[in-house]
Amino acid sequence: MKLLKKIAPLAVAALMLGTTVAAADLSNWKASFPGTDTAIVVGSSAAAQDTIGAVHIANALGVSGGGEAPVEGAHLIEASGNDLNYGEDLYDVEDTLEKRDLPTLLADGRYRESRGNTENDVTYEQFLEFSDATGTMNFTKNTEDSKKKVDTYLFFDDAVAAYNYRLVFDNPVEFDPADVDEDFELTKLKMLGRDYFIVDATVDAANLVDSLTLMGGALKASQWEYSKQTYTLGDKTYEVEAKIISDTSESAILVINGEETDEMLEGDTYTLEDGTRVGVLDVVPNEGAEKSTGTSEGNDLVTFYLGAEKIYLSQGDEVEINGEPVDGSDVDLQTNAAAGELSEINL
Repeated sequence: MKLLKKIAPLAVAALMLGTTVAAADLSNWKASFPGTDTAIVVGSSAAAQDTIGAVHIANALGVSGGGEAPVEGAHLIEASGNDLNYGEDLYDVEDTLEKRDLPTLLADGRYRESRGNTENDVTYEQFLEFSDATGTMNFTKNTEDSKKKVDTYLFFDDAVAAYNYRLVFDNPVEFDPADVDEDFELTKLKMLGRDYFIVDATVDAANLVDSLTLMGGALKASQWEYSKQTYTLGDKTYEVEAKIISDTSESAILVINGEETDEMLEGDTYTLEDGTRVGVLDVVPNEGAEKSTGTSEGNDLVTFYLGAEKIYLSQGDEVEINGEPVDGSDVDLQTNAAAGELSEINL
């Protein structure tokens, strides 16, 4: 039988907040719990502070928990000897997360391309930097919902950016301002654990990179003109016909489960009636003789995404995802115009 013992609320507070308590001698409190035959019991409706206290006590006693495992791929915000306490910001404990903290999301990457007038083969790192004076853990009342009880909240100030995402090239990416789109087009970046292809890039009058358009998605496929293929995305099946691939405009029209898309250029997207977004990544026309409609395949090729995600990064503006601005975000593409170099992508 498990042995249950109570510990004074004062001790719980001391353990939870990481403070010392002068009002009681708690230096030998663990001696009251000999061996490992100890259970920490928390009610199903327990307040958050009681649950946090129970976790700290269990860790101190070496008691293994019987609850759910941490979320896969998550990172616990703590530093050696410095837990996140009430009144503290995330920044106070860990100001920056990197590969060792989130090895999938913030993995190092490699950018390689030989298009246009430049060639690049450079590595890059990714970081999430928390802002000071926001992301504060408070035990307080929810002012936005009067029905909520006083509880533990992580408070983010609307006036302060919660964090900054940085992709930093170890050596700058070189580009030709006179042909920037050709240099960047269809080159790949792995950002926040997902592959994206740059489908458009522009520079301003000062030759600073002022926009990048990226596309990624759940399922990437290529088809010859007139061909039909069937794909499964989640629990849905999609029959895709590459109905028309134009040599002159380098565009494509697809028919998906009987629904015909608009004519799409590279980088364009179309939303199906079921809400699935389709995006054209690349069109490769063959200027030779066309095969007649109805034959097995044509000579032109289209590469597209099902479940497409299009990200537009415009210098000084908010990030746009599938045409919708991300409130409070800000794009900073750090460029050396004189050298024709892109060194960082900050969001």
